[in-house]
Amino acid sequence: MSRTQKLAKISVLVAMATTLHTLESACLPPVFPGARIGLANSITLIAIILFGTKAGVVVVIGRGILTTMLRGTIVGFILGTSGGIVAAITMGMAYKIGRRLFSLVGISIIGAVA
Repeated sequence: MSRTQKLAKISVLVAMATTLHTLESACLPPVFPGARIGLANSITLIAIILFGTKAGVVVVIGRGILTTMLRGTIVGFILGTSGGIVAAITMGMAYKIGRRLFSLVGISIIGAVA
């Protein structure tokens, strides 16, 4: 796969994550203040599986920038993106180290707890 194809696919994942995050913010009430279900993290997990942890972090940062431009504030960007980066790195490590121990749902839960 060429670099251009990889960039295009990661860009589509960023757009999908941004869409899910925006829809989740608009439609679903938070479980408690500051917490969300985290539907966009499923796209981050897909990026980690297809392209690696670095691509997952790129998806999180891209999603953070786009959702901040669409709906948010700078504080929301800092909190959401930092939490997303920690979750992406944790899911990446869990996928790389414990792929035989954990299912994809388990890896997603590990990212949510992080």
